[in-house]
Amino acid sequence: MEAPFIVLMVIAIIAILGFVWMQKKSGSEGEESNQTVSFRDPSAGRSIPSSVTQDRCLQVTTQPVPSPNSAGDEITPSGVGQGEHKAPELLIQDSLFLPQQFVFLDLETTGLSPEMDEIIEIGAIRLNRSQINQATFSTLVKPEKRIPRLITEINGITQGMVNEGGVPSADALSGFIEFIGDLPLVTFNADFDMGFLWNAAKRQGLAIENRYACALKLARRAWPGLPSYRLADLAKIGNLSDDDTHRALGDCKRAVIIFASAVSQIGEEIRWSYRQRDWREYVKYHAARDPNRAFVSATRPLEVSDPAQAVIRYNEAMGRMYDYETLIGGRSGDDQILDRLTLCLWRLGRYQELIDSVEGFIGRFPEAKSSLMTGILRRREKAARKVLPIDRVVN
Repeated sequence: MEAPFIVLMVIAIIAILGFVWMQKKSGSEGEESNQTVSFRDPSAGRSIPSSVTQDRCLQVTTQPVPSPNSAGDEITPSGVGQGEHKAPELLIQDSLFLPQQFVFLDLETTGLSPEMDEIIEIGAIRLNRSQINQATFSTLVKPEKRIPRLITEINGITQGMVNEGGVPSADALSGFIEFIGDLPLVTFNADFDMGFLWNAAKRQGLAIENRYACALKLARRAWPGLPSYRLADLAKIGNLSDDDTHRALGDCKRAVIIFASAVSQIGEEIRWSYRQRDWREYVKYHAARDPNRAFVSATRPLEVSDPAQAVIRYNEAMGRMYDYETLIGGRSGDDQILDRLTLCLWRLGRYQELIDSVEGFIGRFPEAKSSLMTGILRRREKAARKVLPIDRVVN
């Protein structure tokens, strides 16, 4: 009698663990409601027939996206696939609330713990709303430990699949980081996926500092009171394809439609999140920033006596500032240094250099919007009028 009882207990435990894993990864909630979800075109505010959305979005073309590797650079690791992905109307038309470019990603893992478990598949779509075809990234990843049978039962990824077609974690993450660049990231359950990405990157001596948003949290705001917020359930409500469920790229194709629809439903700008920093990183940041600011202060007298030398020193300070801002993922930079630099360049009549300095700063810190930055932007506009005819000045 004891042996059958033990077997039944083991089966029950496996079933419970599987349910918990599904709930954790999908972020479900148990509130009851009869509310329905309408997936809409953000630019026009009208409902898009689910079949049209599905057909236009969920088709992956066979023509590969050109990559640096085609020009003779390092070869993409075997198993890291890049292709094109057909975007729906809601993603290619103008919208006040969606970024022009972003990456939607999804992971499959060996468990729930970012510290103890591993990534076994990465899928992502790099969206550009001014284009029809979108680049995709997909790879299996070889874990150091064997894939649990329970995980294989959920997503269908076997040990044999990763042994044959997977790549080492370092290669997969390096390729993924190159694919995403500095674009904002979106994932269905950001707490889950970003935690795994950060920990996996840290183990390989890499870093992922991109801002990110959570489609699950946006769905809860857009449609409060639904009985479940699991990706599979939201996709079912929207009549989206269930092809490749619990596979990374397949889930991306469904979740990106839900994300865009939720943003449209909420009708406001996305509130991006950033990785929280360890206190030790802030110690390093201040250790580099404080002497650099002192260097800038000591340079001020040269603005009158030797402005050309002041420009050289301010450019040195700008370079150091760019370095230490990366320690904490700085989003606005130190515009006081830029202010002094552009003042000197203006007085010296080096207008194009002034424009280039401001553009470089904005490229790194697009969220810099202080009153000081407003004055710097006006200075750039005046410099542009000195360099270009008035009808070609870009404000």
